[in-house]
Amino acid sequence: MISLDRKIKLLQNFLLKWDGEIVDTDERLIRLLNKDGTRPPLIWCFNAEQEPAALAKALGPDQPLIALRSLNIVSDFKKKAIAEDTEIAQHYVKGLLKHFDLSRCWVGGNCQGATVAAEIAALLLTEGKDVAAYFCLEWTPFMPLPTRCVLLFGETSEEYNPFLRGEDPWPQWRSMFASARCEIIPGGHGTYFSENSVDNLASILTEEMSTAPKPPASSQETGLIWSKDPSDVVHVNQRIDIEVTSPEKLSAETTIYAVWIPLMPGGVQKTGVYELQIEQGGCSVSLPAPEEPGNWTLQLFLCRTDQGPQSWQSDLLQVWPTELVSDL
Repeated sequence: MISLDRKIKLLQNFLLKWDGEIVDTDERLIRLLNKDGTRPPLIWCFNAEQEPAALAKALGPDQPLIALRSLNIVSDFKKKAIAEDTEIAQHYVKGLLKHFDLSRCWVGGNCQGATVAAEIAALLLTEGKDVAAYFCLEWTPFMPLPTRCVLLFGETSEEYNPFLRGEDPWPQWRSMFASARCEIIPGGHGTYFSENSVDNLASILTEEMSTAPKPPASSQETGLIWSKDPSDVVHVNQRIDIEVTSPEKLSAETTIYAVWIPLMPGGVQKTGVYELQIEQGGCSVSLPAPEEPGNWTLQLFLCRTDQGPQSWQSDLLQVWPTELVSDL
């Protein structure tokens, strides 16, 4: 994994010809388009040079657009660790908070930019900012957010559109987000910012930013309490039973959203929604460990269907590191 300083230098080179006003003149990583617009800004993490100008034009001059760049090409996608997107998102947020008010904003991204955008949205939410919605174009999100999520996929994008693979992601989305909307847009992967397609994308974003209701706030300040941490070494595919409690009464309508994050380069996260097992002596959740050996972290989020995370900020701070082994 290359250093953050090296990543920043590579990003600066890729950004040399990008449109927009350079906001952070010291690092030159943040661009502002439609700078005279009066609406709250849309922060978008792009992949390619032509995308910001195309989207800014389609959105119209009254919609400020803050443009950032993903680690596309900067890091080898097949070898990139999830922590690299977290790292660059943390760096971007420092700059965003320095130069913008962001009391209310929208955050989005496409493809590799969508996962960086999700991290940016989470970080802004922890800072108390009103992230009205997270837009996820051609990516399957895996971390829950206590806000609205708008998911966008191409009608011919077989690699990224889960419905073309016969999957039903709605049960997870309904637990992951305060509310969710999915739209299928014309075209295939990599075409959505072209002259013939960008208006389709912009119209959905504009409609959402004009009419989206404000999601309800999380109902609990304190979330799950793990009565007993699982072992720090477990077998791959092993079923793990975790005892949990909560300051508020847990019911059968409550679900647990689990996220396994691989610490290995090129690793793929594993997620799932699980029912609480409620007994007289307490509550527990039973879930399988991933099948790939290595170092992982596990996080559990208390959720309700169609309401999303109930104690997101508290649950976010609880992380269980573990080593998955083939043979104990």
